[in-house]
Amino acid sequence: MSGRKLVSGRKLGALGAVSAQFSQAAGSFLLQVLTLRFLGVEGLGRFAMAYGVILIVTSVVTGLTGDSLTVLDRSRPEVRAGLQTWLVAVAVVGGLAMGAIAAVGGWLSPAESAVFGLAGLLFVLEDALRRLLMASLRFWSLVVVDVCALVFSVGVVVLVRAGGEVTLLAPLAGLALGQGVAGIVAVVLLPREERWLARGVRPDLAAVWRYGSWRALQQMLRPTMLAVIRVVVSVAVSLAAYGALEAARVYVAPAMLAVAGISSFFFASYARDHARPLHELRRRADTTVIGLALSASAVGLVATALVPVLGPLLVTGDDELNRLAVLGWAAYAAGTATVTPYGSLAAVRGQQAAVLGFRAAESVLSVVACAVLLALGMSPFAVPLVLAALSVVGGCAMRNVLLREPQAASGSPAPRDATVAAEA
Repeated sequence: MSGRKLVSGRKLGALGAVSAQFSQAAGSFLLQVLTLRFLGVEGLGRFAMAYGVILIVTSVVTGLTGDSLTVLDRSRPEVRAGLQTWLVAVAVVGGLAMGAIAAVGGWLSPAESAVFGLAGLLFVLEDALRRLLMASLRFWSLVVVDVCALVFSVGVVVLVRAGGEVTLLAPLAGLALGQGVAGIVAVVLLPREERWLARGVRPDLAAVWRYGSWRALQQMLRPTMLAVIRVVVSVAVSLAAYGALEAARVYVAPAMLAVAGISSFFFASYARDHARPLHELRRRADTTVIGLALSASAVGLVATALVPVLGPLLVTGDDELNRLAVLGWAAYAAGTATVTPYGSLAAVRGQQAAVLGFRAAESVLSVVACAVLLALGMSPFAVPLVLAALSVVGGCAMRNVLLREPQAASGSPAPRDATVAAEA
């Protein structure tokens, strides 16, 4: 393949990854917008709490099986059986646990808790199928999957609204139905060579665990940190204040989605090219970081300036978007862009344990810093700015420590148990 065709293919793949990330989040984004309009900031706060828990459980599976199937040789029956066993186990246990905790905790009704648990289980399974499409670099197929999820999830809320009053049960039920339909469509769109179950072999659970456990812990750090921040803000200020902060995050979601989409593409790209010299991959990561950070910053500034125009389309009544919160979340998107590409590259090169250490330190410092500053009187709308600053520090440290030039000279590939599958 010529250099020009390679670059063109990479750009097309990156565009597909961004499109897939936007299409995936479009459903949840619209659900949050509808929840905000029909239930207010407090209703959005409750839905965001539930959705945040689902993301934590999903992040465990994303790291344990999603990243593992991207990096490990999933064509081996015993490895594939291990991936499938871990997926089903975590999905079922996670779904049951989510429903039980919500019911016992009393923050959801029994009916809402049951639907919440089902939505979590289906979300986890559908996300794993999405990761299999990503590992096959079929990002444009993801758009079709996500459009189906969007139509059915949002359609439930619209139908309920047409027939009467919307309660929190509607967006939760929409989320469950949308993920179920999307999972079926994803199976249909998988490449034929990926559409098989490993049977009659002993699952290699250890191989998946050796690589995936580190990635699972790392993947759950950010959603867990954000969930804890939600609790901190709600306790230190109020649930309404958190709801207003969440409304600003929803408003800036497109910038965050672009960062996540590009990052998902480059993780698969780094896995495919893991044997290339490190200095070459690091230059690619540097270019990605600069482009993402500048793009997210530009989108954030424009979004902040347009708050008086676009804000009333998102919130109603006495609620309004806070400009400081909007600017803060835009900065957080840019800050995330400085750490995610370097973390993905280091993980593909077999340094997932070190990446976990850096991300854990960043998450703990973020929670502590926000809690202390809120106790000292900081505005809750400045929380995203604190998170953004610590993300930038973490990204720079990760690049300088984990991706040093002396390692680039050796060009050593990832460990054998992280051998990339040929089709990836």
